[in-house]
Amino acid sequence: RRYLVDWISDVGERCRLHNTTVHVSILFLDKILLNHDVPRGQWQLLSTACISVAAKYEEAEEHCPHIPDLLQLTKLDLLGHTSLSFREGEWEVMRYLGFKLRAVPALHVVNYYICK
Repeated sequence: RRYLVDWISDVGERCRLHNTTVHVSILFLDKILLNHDVPRGQWQLLSTACISVAAKYEEAEEHCPHIPDLLQLTKLDLLGHTSLSFREGEWEVMRYLGFKLRAVPALHVVNYYICK
């Protein structure tokens, strides 16, 4: 998990995503890995799909990474993944989460109290 979290953080920095988006994608990943047996060979695809779903939920539309760019950045395109197969990965993330995308990372709570 530690390596996946570091990797997600790196991808988040390269995509210039907000810290809350990175935290939400890690929460999504934790929920999925806790409740489902995902083969280790699928972890990179799963992590990237979590980043994409979290970005679509947390970020403004213009800040969401485009799928072809995300595939190239994460080198998933070299493993044979296409935009269509990646969308199936996003669908799996949402299915694994039961379409419950609301996540409250600690950073949201801290920001709430700082703004008060």
